[in-house]
Amino acid sequence: MEQHRTLEVPPLALASLVRWGLYGIKPGGALMYAVENDLIGFCSGADPQVLASARDLMRYVFWNLPVQCFGSRDVCMNWSAKIRGDRSILDHWDPFDHLEDSLVTKLLVLLGDDAVNDILALTDPETQSRIEQLKPPPNSQTQVESSEC
Repeated sequence: MEQHRTLEVPPLALASLVRWGLYGIKPGGALMYAVENDLIGFCSGADPQVLASARDLMRYVFWNLPVQCFGSRDVCMNWSAKIRGDRSILDHWDPFDHLEDSLVTKLLVLLGDDAVNDILALTDPETQSRIEQLKPPPNSQTQVESSEC
C-alpha cells in the first residue's frame, strides 16, 4: 500500500478545505486567503497553530484540492457557482490522498456522514475501499481533541 506523508495541519482546517473543494463553502478567513494565494491576508489572519502549519497547509491545497478552486481571488469567487452547477468536475477527486490514515479517520468524523457519502460517490474504487476501512463505526467513541483543531 502507498505510504502517506504526515501533514502537520489542524484537522478542522483540513475539514474546512475539503468542504471548500466539495461544496464551495468558504473556509474561515485565513484559509480563504490561503486558497486565494494572498500571503499577507493569510499571515495576518491565521491563528498561531494554522500559521505554524502554513507549509503543509499549502501542500494540501496544491496536492489535494481541485485546481479550479484555488490560486487567485477571481478563481475562488467563481468556484462556489461552478461547483454547484457542474459536480462532474470532481469526478475521481480524492481529498484524502497524501494523508495518513489516522488523520483521514479524524476528517471523516469532522466531515460527517453526508459529506463522506458525497466523497464516496466521487472517488475511485480503491479510494472508496480506503475510506470504508477508515470510517469509524456508528456511535463509536472516535473524537477529535479540541487541541488538534
